[in-house]
Amino acid sequence: MIEVDNPFFNSINEVAHYSNWKVLENPQNSKFLYFDFLTFSSLSDFNKAWNSKELNAFTRQWRKLWGQAPESNDLSLNARVFLFENIGIKSNKFSNLVSIEFQNKYNKINNCNWKLVKSLRDDVDFNYLKTEFLKTKPLSAVNLIGRLIASP
Repeated sequence: MIEVDNPFFNSINEVAHYSNWKVLENPQNSKFLYFDFLTFSSLSDFNKAWNSKELNAFTRQWRKLWGQAPESNDLSLNARVFLFENIGIKSNKFSNLVSIEFQNKYNKINNCNWKLVKSLRDDVDFNYLKTEFLKTKPLSAVNLIGRLIASP
């Protein structure tokens, strides 16, 4: 991740931010131990990068080398991928820890900052995400907690 994924994704002109994270607390029981944040400045930047031959060749090779099910046609066995729109603060200050809360309904009280646009891989059972970047790990976690591994 540090030597391959992070430099590759952050070298794509359309990528605003790419970082790798390790799951520390997982009350939602996700089957994955790692996740990434991949952000773009616009939907057109996303479409250009996501549909590029370069990115598709990279992800095919990634699945062969490190995928959980490299030969499967079901790409969600290797990575769940969701497209979100930032509906909160436009400038996220990333830190070494993040809390992610999955939610189905939006209201101002819960301070969701990401709205699901569509699932690119796998079924989805939430419509909003609330991310909060932390300085210290909470004593008890009700949300998924991740620790930064690599960032630009």
